[in-house]
Amino acid sequence: MLASSMISAILAVPIAGLLGDAGWRWPFLLYLSGLPFALMASLGLRQSAPRQSIEAGAEANVRVAPATFFPFQLVLKGLLIGVLMYLVPIYVPFQLSRLGIDKPSTIGFALTLELLIGALVAIQFGRARRHFSSQSLFMFSCGGMAVGVTAFALAPSYHVALASLLLIGLASAWLYPNLLSRTIASVEDGRRGRTVGWVKSSLAVAPALGVAALEPVIVLLGLRSALLMIALLAAVMCISTQRHRITRSGWVSRFPRG
Repeated sequence: MLASSMISAILAVPIAGLLGDAGWRWPFLLYLSGLPFALMASLGLRQSAPRQSIEAGAEANVRVAPATFFPFQLVLKGLLIGVLMYLVPIYVPFQLSRLGIDKPSTIGFALTLELLIGALVAIQFGRARRHFSSQSLFMFSCGGMAVGVTAFALAPSYHVALASLLLIGLASAWLYPNLLSRTIASVEDGRRGRTVGWVKSSLAVAPALGVAALEPVIVLLGLRSALLMIALLAAVMCISTQRHRITRSGWVSRFPRG
């Protein structure tokens, strides 16, 4: 799912960059591409809903989570991972602008390369999971993000920044599938749907919360300091995982089961 969404972004980002060369308003035309899908959805809504067997649901005897159930640890992980995944691309154009790269198509090219390598690596998550634990993959992702974001923040040229973005794309590719697979495997059936919904919601709100938290830092200390704070967060998450992996009580491996 992550790879497919990244593939759509791979197609949209370079087109947006080329349109941006003609004017900052033109990239917004890409939102019109959703109209055919909206039409298809409206036609689908007119169809009668499939009949569901109440008896089958009763026989399954699945215990549904109470309304007060809230997976706090998983939501916190989702927020932190969302910050690592989505906040860096938001600031990429501004950091490249500091290096003298203002052309939208050039910025779009850099983001496209990051997305491309991320999609290729994300597809390999299942194969990697057969050989390494989720904790090991999480450490790889966070450690790679720490190095990549630090290099991007301190990049003296466009080529160094581009290489840093490739490392960021490689490292971040397994964050979401790792979190989602662990979430699904760690909760019982009656709580799985609600838990996954909370986790995906935390990923969705993470960019807004992250930007709100970093904007004062950017005003006071500059964009480079804000990026280094993201790198520091990734490093802390990596070290914390390694520490608790040794003691077998880590915040990555300790998931609520009810």
